[in-house]
Amino acid sequence: MKRLINVFLILTIYNIEEKGLKDLKLIVMAYRKEHVEFLNKYLNEDDIIAVYAGHAHLLRYVDKPQKMLVAPSIERIMNSLEKLKDVKIDYITYNPEIYPTHNTPLEELENQTKTVKKIRKICDSIGAKLSYTPDKNLLQTEAPNIAPLVDMFGIQLQRYQRKKDFYLSSKNLINIIRKSNPYIPITIQLSMSPPVWKGEKLMRDKKGNKILRPISVDSVIEQTEFLKNSISGVAFLYKANSYQNMKELVIKLRKKFTN
Repeated sequence: MKRLINVFLILTIYNIEEKGLKDLKLIVMAYRKEHVEFLNKYLNEDDIIAVYAGHAHLLRYVDKPQKMLVAPSIERIMNSLEKLKDVKIDYITYNPEIYPTHNTPLEELENQTKTVKKIRKICDSIGAKLSYTPDKNLLQTEAPNIAPLVDMFGIQLQRYQRKKDFYLSSKNLINIIRKSNPYIPITIQLSMSPPVWKGEKLMRDKKGNKILRPISVDSVIEQTEFLKNSISGVAFLYKANSYQNMKELVIKLRKKFTN
């Protein structure tokens, strides 16, 4: 069975005093060359195309937008940079996960502060900014130490989207970060197909995978609008076959926030 690839779209929305949300900065993660080609035409020089380490070569095709490399470990970061010596990287996003399949080494998980400081030095050596997007467990334990060390902080909120306390959970996690770094840009991660809950239990299939069901583009926009004044941006998670939905969402948000 063909493996589905997750695609992220990060819309970083800067609230410039009385101008509101008129300055919309897009950060879109691409997994195929066709995505990059589309984004090269659609995005401007202040926007960002992000690529996971396994697809780092795609950054070579980025023209006008800025470039972001996303990786779960120092090793994956260094291996990618070695292959991209002649490519200017603008952002590195460290995306550690506790789950073994995500390839974050145990020694990094056990000392996130030390690891982030090492990545900070890597970023400084190449003139890149550092973003940190951990899983929810790491966020709750590591945010006070990590937030002062990075340029951007991401929160994975897709698991809460169908829960009644979605907004309360979101605000609580945002506040954890704000207490440590009041001015840091924060992005939240949402999904067009968030997990399904039955009471307080996540629903899973026979293989143990979370059951995902789609919600409308307008529903995700509504959640974004509710939180827009508490965050600097929002990341949207897709399946690789939802490319058209990604384009629809970009167009709707640009029209809503730039008119």
